[in-house]
Amino acid sequence: MAVCWAATLLAASSLLDLSYIAQCAPQLRTMTDAGVPLNEPIVVRVRGVILRVPAGYLWPWPTREMQGRVHDWDSVAFDFWMPDRRYPEFNPLSLLSFRPKERGRPPAPPDAYVVEVRQMQPVKLNEPGYVSPERGFRNLTSISAISSYSFENQKFGLVRFWQHDWPYPQPEPFTRYRQPEGSDPQVLLHCTPPDRTSGTPLCSGTVHFAASDLGFFVVFPREVVSQWRDITQAADELFKSWKVQP
Repeated sequence: MAVCWAATLLAASSLLDLSYIAQCAPQLRTMTDAGVPLNEPIVVRVRGVILRVPAGYLWPWPTREMQGRVHDWDSVAFDFWMPDRRYPEFNPLSLLSFRPKERGRPPAPPDAYVVEVRQMQPVKLNEPGYVSPERGFRNLTSISAISSYSFENQKFGLVRFWQHDWPYPQPEPFTRYRQPEGSDPQVLLHCTPPDRTSGTPLCSGTVHFAASDLGFFVVFPREVVSQWRDITQAADELFKSWKVQP
């Protein structure tokens, strides 16, 4: 560190080539904590579908014991940056915000954020035991009967719904959205209400692409809910890009 500080002073005085300073700058992270290259594909089989997932995407990061073998999983979990879809260069278990600082990179621009995908699995809508977003919506609204709910189309392509005869003095704990009836993908989101700004305002919920027979749970910042289609499509396309064709 002292050598780098001295080099910086010399460079500022034009006594040292600026290229030397680059050697002192923090380098981009290329390995997991366990020493697995972030770009090394980890091979997993999820319900019969073989994937080659670069280690940097996986949640949690893989260990050395996971290299060079096929892992049988019920689902896959991963994180990625939007809008460029690259893997994060930080330990995902240390994620404290949707715009974390990465070593060797400038602060994330305002339009960049991390998306969390969990429980992604190939699954058909009618598979026994599977709760699709549509079924989840029906289960939720059947508690008090759907007639007690109001619906409002949003400009960004989702439908907000709420219980208009909410029986409690405090407001509902979530702002809820679903997809328009009969459209693909199915979506059921629960978002932090707009009047709550403390903590980390977010949206989370289930997604199902009938065209891909793919279901998953997703988490992203509340302020980008209007980008839900881009977010879910990116997750779907990442999964497809990792598939090993038979």
